[in-house]
Amino acid sequence: INADKLWKRGVTGKGRLVMGLDTGVDGNHPALSARWRGNDPGVPPNAAWFDPDGSTFPFDNNSHGTHTMGTMAGLDTLTHDTIGVAFEAKWIAARTIGAGGDYTSNNIAAYQWAMNPDGDPNTIEDMPDAIGCSWRDPYVEDCNPVYAMTLSAVEAAGIAVVFSAGNQGGAPNSSTITKPKNLNMTLVNTFATGGINANVPDLPAYVNTSKGPSRCGGVGSQLIKPEASAPAVGVRSAVPGGGYGNKTGTSMACPHVVGAIALLKQVAPHLTGSEIKLALYQTARETPADIYPGEDNTYGMGLIDVWAAFLSLGAPEAPTNFAAYSDYQTPNSMFLQWNDPDRLATGDTLLPNEFLIMIKRDGQLVDSISGGIEHYMDSGLTDGQLYHYEIFAKVDSSGIEGPVVEASWIAGGAPIPSPPNLFVVTGNEQQVKLFWENPSTNIDGTPLDDLAGVKLYQNGEFVTTFQRSPSDTGLADSAIFAPDIPGYYEWAISVVDNEIPPNESEVSPTVGTPLNLPISDPFIENGEPNPGIWVNTTTEVNDRANNPPSPPYALNLNGQPNGEDIVELKPLDLSGFQSGILFSYWYQPQGDGNAPEENDSLRVYFKNDLDEWILVKAYPGRTLQPFQQETILIDTLNSGNGTFYHASFQVRFRSTGGSGNFPNDDWFIDDVFLGIPVSVDQHTEVPSQVLLRHNYPNPFNPSTSIPFTIHTISEVSLKIYDLTGREIKTLLHRKLTPGNYVVKWGGIDETGRAVSSGVYFYRLKVNDKVLTRKMVLVK
Repeated sequence: INADKLWKRGVTGKGRLVMGLDTGVDGNHPALSARWRGNDPGVPPNAAWFDPDGSTFPFDNNSHGTHTMGTMAGLDTLTHDTIGVAFEAKWIAARTIGAGGDYTSNNIAAYQWAMNPDGDPNTIEDMPDAIGCSWRDPYVEDCNPVYAMTLSAVEAAGIAVVFSAGNQGGAPNSSTITKPKNLNMTLVNTFATGGINANVPDLPAYVNTSKGPSRCGGVGSQLIKPEASAPAVGVRSAVPGGGYGNKTGTSMACPHVVGAIALLKQVAPHLTGSEIKLALYQTARETPADIYPGEDNTYGMGLIDVWAAFLSLGAPEAPTNFAAYSDYQTPNSMFLQWNDPDRLATGDTLLPNEFLIMIKRDGQLVDSISGGIEHYMDSGLTDGQLYHYEIFAKVDSSGIEGPVVEASWIAGGAPIPSPPNLFVVTGNEQQVKLFWENPSTNIDGTPLDDLAGVKLYQNGEFVTTFQRSPSDTGLADSAIFAPDIPGYYEWAISVVDNEIPPNESEVSPTVGTPLNLPISDPFIENGEPNPGIWVNTTTEVNDRANNPPSPPYALNLNGQPNGEDIVELKPLDLSGFQSGILFSYWYQPQGDGNAPEENDSLRVYFKNDLDEWILVKAYPGRTLQPFQQETILIDTLNSGNGTFYHASFQVRFRSTGGSGNFPNDDWFIDDVFLGIPVSVDQHTEVPSQVLLRHNYPNPFNPSTSIPFTIHTISEVSLKIYDLTGREIKTLLHRKLTPGNYVVKWGGIDETGRAVSSGVYFYRLKVNDKVLTRKMVLVK
């Protein structure tokens, strides 16, 4: 890899720090022990050695980690054998392979440790320049976001992470780069290193080197894997016990790159790990055995050449703050702006008269301008078309080009409006009031000059458009909407412009109708349980129950597909109550499906204010029985160490059973009710008409009882209003059988707040008949 050319210039990695994340390292090996950072005065062992099992001195539970570290930084001080690329660099290590605990978690923890090994955020000398990762993680899915976020954070800290490509690439296998190095957030973030057989003159690929492309998508070079290659066959390095040995695999290729990075950091300490990886990537050379010109999915860019990368560091730095801009006022031109570089990659000063800024549009060079100008207007463009720009500095004297920076923009600005902001929903089942802030820009930040309307979605379905005009742009806004069928729904809005056809913004986050007591759900629609009321995992509403109370449907928990079904009532504010809330439901095992076995139970939980789910009911599996009603007065339950009367009360139904691709272990739930209990006078004869009687006491403080009578099965609502006609509280809204009833009101509104003294009206609606009476609250 031409490291010896740098050695001859005195570049040996001195003053730099490398890290191995592997099986550990033999800390007593003569090729390594003198340069373990933990031996430095004042450096505690835990700032130089990470072991999830708690050891305080480096050891190797295999031999892999010692071998890879030897290739990074090994030097036999007795024989002066330079087995390492950066043989005067110091090292730290993490032992995650073979350690106890979760493998993936250990790796993530090691990366986090690497960003601050000594625990002092004000120091940087403890941070490695590069981390060698010659391993794979078979326990995660492709393109794992946890690794992606972690590796991006490590790179943002300036540390270079280098991986082996893997050894699953026997011809003609493609897309065999192992996890997580098949990630490709940038060209070099997860720098996967392929293997070269450096013992053969034409330097062919190692026969088992894993091959691209990445399974994580992308285009062009970002899709190609590996990034580059290094020696991988018969590599001689350290092994535990003080000896040396040859090993083969891309695990041996990776540490060559880590050592190369340490050499380059010695001459360019101001460059980040990512920038140095990019230099190695861009200067890798084709080998004679690589018969396909250019970057490919076997060799990547080719064999790394640390000498060529070193020479490339005489290039200018990249322009910064590059941006392209166009809006509706300049639909046929693009304004480019940037800050010129003021130094070479080596740190030497670069003057404005020493370079040009080269400008490419969609891959074609369109112009070059002298340093010091820092802006450019590109004309003759097509309105609405996306253009991609690249600029880079080119040194006049040498012709060396610096890194490319890119920006894309649509001529005339993006046509898609930004979504509305600050979406809030108030109201109840009958009517909601929506509040939001109209956007002032399109998605790219250009001014929105053609606002035409706001679309409303109910449970994901479009229901109406509120007409607006450009004068409403950027303003706080609101609207009132009454659903055709009263109920709890999920609401969302979007913005549209006046183009033909109109452009629509992304839909806002969904917001549910605020849950208010009482809650009643007879599960009248097939499919998903109402998303306005329930947070559903795998339950469904269907017709497989046997004679449900509200036919033909009931909620079905059946263990499909994972053996457990959970559905939870959305959070509901009970903080305004201290007692008197009832929860009821009907339940049935088997229905017309499969009978749950005894251990395939149905369980009911309530959540207290400590976020604890408290088991309140459990039913062992059994064969078919008629629906049974369960009535639970919350006051009578053990709420653990907390209370159920809090701002985020929830109910959970949960079934357990065998997993499978077909419904099994069936439980059914119907007619769920949560609210203030309605007392029924069973001893009074029921008249043949609807009656609303005087409340008692009246005047009252703090609560009063409201008696009424119905003579047929009816849909009944009982609501409280103030003197202005404003609805204060819904006390009851459900189907009742004939009888005499009493409902209590404790002077609490829908938000759970106590109302003030004054005159109030209570209105009873039974089917189409409405009765109203007056009462007085005195405090």
